[in-house]
Amino acid sequence: MDQATIQEIAHAVAREAYAPYWAQLVVGIVLTRVVAGLAAYFGAYLKRKGENFATKEDFDNLRAQLQTNTRVVEEIKSEFGQRDWAAREWAAIRRAKLEELVTVLHEAREFVEASAVKAVEGTLTLDPDPFSKGNVLATLYFPEIFQSVHVYAQHAREIYRVQIEFTARFFEVRGNTAQLRRVAGEYAEARSPIYGRLVAALSNVESEAGKLMRDISLPIAPARSKLPIGGSTGGSTGG
Repeated sequence: MDQATIQEIAHAVAREAYAPYWAQLVVGIVLTRVVAGLAAYFGAYLKRKGENFATKEDFDNLRAQLQTNTRVVEEIKSEFGQRDWAAREWAAIRRAKLEELVTVLHEAREFVEASAVKAVEGTLTLDPDPFSKGNVLATLYFPEIFQSVHVYAQHAREIYRVQIEFTARFFEVRGNTAQLRRVAGEYAEARSPIYGRLVAALSNVESEAGKLMRDISLPIAPARSKLPIGGSTGGSTGG
């Protein structure tokens, strides 16, 4: 076998020997690039999914917090609305009762004056106390002016007692002009100072009642709620 044939055979053997190696190398390179590409793609995809999931979770948390805050605000608004309504109703009741109180006090004065005439005629009878109603109204609705109303009622009762005492004396001296004049003088002397105090007390009550009516009639400012800033009533979202 000559030298050329031997070299040709050697080259052929070499080619056959290295062919599988090169094929494996090429396949390995291709697979590596494919895997790397897939990894990059799926990594980006998973990252986007993770971000989307986190965003949705944050959104759900924020929405839940907003719903909680909205519910709390509505509850507070309802509560203060009820308070405002109650305050307006109470003011309306007090206005009506204050008018009733002043009317009752004037009726008490008229009762005293009518009783004075009956006392002189000797026909006054002991009627139910007409002065208690004013005290009751003041106690229940107007503690601010109760003392003034109470003083007025005391003077009214005092003058009423005097008139009842003199009724019997006037009755005893009926038909005796001189005696009537004497008793009338004593009656006026006993009654006049008390009546003066009664009129002054009524004037004082009327003055205080007028001021109180102005205060009651002032517009009621809506109650304000003090909500914490930043929605602290709800849970905090994760950062």
